[in-house]
Amino acid sequence: RTYYGSDSVYKGIEFFAGEAMASLMEVYSLSVVVRVCEYEYEGILCAGTRDQILPAMTRALQFYRSFYEEGDVDVNYNIWQVQAFSRLFLVLRQQAQTGYDNLQENERIASEAANYCLDMCHDIVRSPSWRMLSRGRSFYPNLETVEIACGLDAVMQGARVAFEEKREEDLKLLLRNADNAVDFLCWAQDRVPEDAIVGYGGLGYGG
Repeated sequence: RTYYGSDSVYKGIEFFAGEAMASLMEVYSLSVVVRVCEYEYEGILCAGTRDQILPAMTRALQFYRSFYEEGDVDVNYNIWQVQAFSRLFLVLRQQAQTGYDNLQENERIASEAANYCLDMCHDIVRSPSWRMLSRGRSFYPNLETVEIACGLDAVMQGARVAFEEKREEDLKLLLRNADNAVDFLCWAQDRVPEDAIVGYGGLGYGG
């Protein structure tokens, strides 16, 4: 649960919850790598904290999936939720391959997380901006770089989930849209003149 000037769990739900959970799963993944490699570092995660993360993320999956299914979400919500729960999926898949306990339950949760992520990725690529993106360069001036760049992160996370789940049609769809996004971002980098004092080579065009 995240707080942003309010006790309401719905405050800033489009961004802050997903961002926090994505960061939490990144730290968890780092702690798992450290354990597998048999290195010992102080201060990454204590065992008590690490052991609480996956149960907390499992509860979060139920809450945020239910919120999503109510239909009152936008693309920003989807982007950050994909970032968070694709990481949960990948951790659970990794644990299944290394013989962790609760294999059957972890498989169930991983499958649910995969379906959630891929549903939201479909929403992203069907959004107005991404549909416009697919129509070619003549439509690029109408787009915002920040929306496409952040969406690309989520789409590629979704593509990884689709690959692991052997969902070929989803994988093809997401990779095709990712190619469009990369083309747009390369195009956007060249919109700032080379003699500009700041911004050349960046993603400043349209956001």
